[in-house]
Amino acid sequence: IILSHSRTSTIAGALAVIVVLYLSGRRSLALGAAGAGAVAWFATEVLASFIFRGQTEEQVLNLSGRLTFWESTVGLLGDSPWVGHGFYAAQRALLGTSTVDNTYLDVMLGLGVLGVIVLLVPLLIAAAGLLAARPTRRDAPLYRSLALELTAIFIVVVIRSLTAPSFQVMHPSLVIFMVLIVSIAALRRLRPRRLRRAAEATGEEAAAGNEPGGETPPPE
Repeated sequence: IILSHSRTSTIAGALAVIVVLYLSGRRSLALGAAGAGAVAWFATEVLASFIFRGQTEEQVLNLSGRLTFWESTVGLLGDSPWVGHGFYAAQRALLGTSTVDNTYLDVMLGLGVLGVIVLLVPLLIAAAGLLAARPTRRDAPLYRSLALELTAIFIVVVIRSLTAPSFQVMHPSLVIFMVLIVSIAALRRLRPRRLRRAAEATGEEAAAGNEPGGETPPPE
């Protein structure tokens, strides 16, 4: 990520690290990492020079021309808001470019509001799955690691989609997103099994305590 000098990927990676640290219980370290990034940005020129990549402040604030494309795209959405102007062809026909460097605006320009809804359904399902499968201290270390890794990947994929084409077309992000959805579904199936096993183990211990000669656990 660092060698690529991709601003979006760098920011997404940094945010994913902070979120993973926070969710894993290392909240002080997460806040410290966020604070260190703020100090590096405001107190030194190292991070700023990396982010600016030799561009002017105006170019950076314009997201390397993306805001201009986005304004033009938004102006065209009103002509056909529900079904768009043609998937993967509207950008070329109306703007003379292959993409407007935003996954959701690309889809809205091509397929309208209906297309964006279809795109958001699996995205929201994945987000809901991660929330339902979020790890706790009672979970096994392997389960916590898997949940945090999938969360980090989800953050990077979503943020990356804001400034580039991604999982709406044949793109490496599409493959990553498909694997991510399957992995989240598999992860959610692990937790009920863990809860059932924990309940069975508790039941066996209680039964053993009620047997003659068995130790009855002290009352809480």
